Amino acid sequence: MQTPIDVDVDVAIAGATAPGLVAAVRAAREGLTVALFAEGKALGGSFPSLGAFETHYRGNRAPLLQELIEAVKARYRDTHGEASEAYRICAEGKMITFEPRVMTALLEKFVAAEARLTIFRDCRPVRVERSGRLLDAVIFARSASGETLRCTARTFFDASDEGDLMALAGVAFRVGREGRDEFGEPSAGRVFTRWLTGTFPRAAMEGRLNLVTAGATTSPPLPGSSGEGDDSVQSYSFRLVPHRRSAESSAACVTTGWIRARRLRAVAPPAGGKGEVAAAVSSSFSDLDARRDGGARSRVSRACAAESQTELECDESDGRRKRLRAGLSRGPAGDRRSASASCAGLDVVLAE
Repeated sequence: MQTPIDVDVDVAIAGATAPGLVAAVRAAREGLTVALFAEGKALGGSFPSLGAFETHYRGNRAPLLQELIEAVKARYRDTHGEASEAYRICAEGKMITFEPRVMTALLEKFVAAEARLTIFRDCRPVRVERSGRLLDAVIFARSASGETLRCTARTFFDASDEGDLMALAGVAFRVGREGRDEFGEPSAGRVFTRWLTGTFPRAAMEGRLNLVTAGATTSPPLPGSSGEGDDSVQSYSFRLVPHRRSAESSAACVTTGWIRARRLRAVAPPAGGKGEVAAAVSSSFSDLDARRDGGARSRVSRACAAESQTELECDESDGRRKRLRAGLSRGPAGDRRSASASCAGLDVVLAE
């Protein structure tokens, strides 16, 4: 059995999500030594795949968030020019937008600038050492190499999506949604709503709030909404970023959890007069069971609409192959693009 690698810092953070990165950078800039443990290789969790700073406030935000916003704008301005369409799309819409690969590169640069911050990748917490209510050390395991790391710190953060460190440490937690009566929240618990179209919120439309408006919102709770609490969790969806394969890039989308794929429209550039190609993922990929005992494995079953179909191949870590199906339409010239996918990170590419 290998001897654990000892890591001793002021602050240890489990989870290289967006909150984890911000906490790590802020602590390092305050003069503390920081160890950031990322479960995979990439940084930022699902944030790069968002493609936008999904904030509805138009003013300046927290300093580190504003720093990232300015870095994104500078990247597109310096690369394409301030008069370019790429910069206009990035900076002049309702929200600041970006390509996932651009944000991934900027996040790497963001943390690399901090000398007091060390990143340990492919690490997940597997055990803790406690003295009463105090956490003395956390043991992390690397699935690829089999190495273990024993981290001691004055302060531990669980910034992961799953809360594994919290559970290992014995911290009280709950799963699900609380009922309406517990905290007096009118929209809490089991509720049913419908989409309302228009311009929302009204106060922003009228100039009384400095917020970005949206073209739809949800209605107040409809009849039949009991407001009862339960153990349900929210659904998650694929965020696919398809584009033409090139020598230097491929499309990527990171997702975890349950999948309910809605509709994807992938528009190919009009070069060569081929027009647009629309890939409609209109059916749901139901019943994704993501488990991590012995490594990440996904069991995917799917329900498909009766449409023109193409197959998305999913490579699982145990060597088996599953097939997801999604509708893919033909362009005006009859050209058909194919799509492929990998469940681990869900790299999606539209290739000619």
